Amino acid sequence: SVDESHALRELSPKQAEILRWAAEGKSNTDIAAIIGISERVVKYHMSEILRKLGVATRAQAISKLPQRQ
Repeated sequence: SVDESHALRELSPKQAEILRWAAEGKSNTDIAAIIGISERVVKYHMSEILRKLGVATRAQAISKLPQRQ
């Protein structure tokens, strides 16, 4: 929807990257190692992603991503 795409554009580049890694099935620990930040920072960004997208869970946030072929 238009609202969902607007919400996705509100994410910072780092938050968008974290959400993409989460969609690949990576844990917070994995994501922290991949992008070189602490797990605590990943958790902070994930909470901001949930807030910006207006969802309660990681799975709901991932479901907002455009479907890939």
